[in-house]
Amino acid sequence: MTLTDIAAQALYLAFLLAAPLVAAAGVVGLVVSVLQAATRLQEHTLTTIPKMIALGIVIAAAGAWMLRELVTFGTRVWEGLAHVG
Repeated sequence: MTLTDIAAQALYLAFLLAAPLVAAAGVVGLVVSVLQAATRLQEHTLTTIPKMIALGIVIAAAGAWMLRELVTFGTRVWEGLAHVG
């Protein structure tokens, strides 16, 4: 395991863990934007609370999986540190 491998795996893991959060925020933002356009209500703060709620739901649903992935990655890196070269 080289430092390049560790960096590549870390970037992949960051993408993998961020994807559900970014997708949820994007979908909620799109829905709120469509509703704002349909009702002609242009208040910028209206998107914040629904996004926070959606992100909380995603974290509650996928948080255990995210933590398990992080711990697995950390364990692999820690065990592989002796072989970095």
